[in-house]
Amino acid sequence: MYADTPLRRPTFDASKLIKPVNAFFAGLFNAYLQSRRMQAAMSTAHHLKATNRDFANLGYHDLVQQLLDDQHPRRLDGSPVSK
Repeated sequence: MYADTPLRRPTFDASKLIKPVNAFFAGLFNAYLQSRRMQAAMSTAHHLKATNRDFANLGYHDLVQQLLDDQHPRRLDGSPVSK
């Protein structure tokens, strides 16, 4: 009687559970890294504004954004970095 009954495939798939959990922790880790980069840029900008007269005319927020800009890298004097 039971020998003829086909085995039922399991309905639970662990990959459907693991993928969103991994995505959540990856997003959390990326947010942590971005906040640390922002903190480092703000600290660097504060130090440059306090110790270097060359940055007296540059706004604090502009300097932070310039330090964080990965798409258009620039040197601290404002000249673009050639690749």
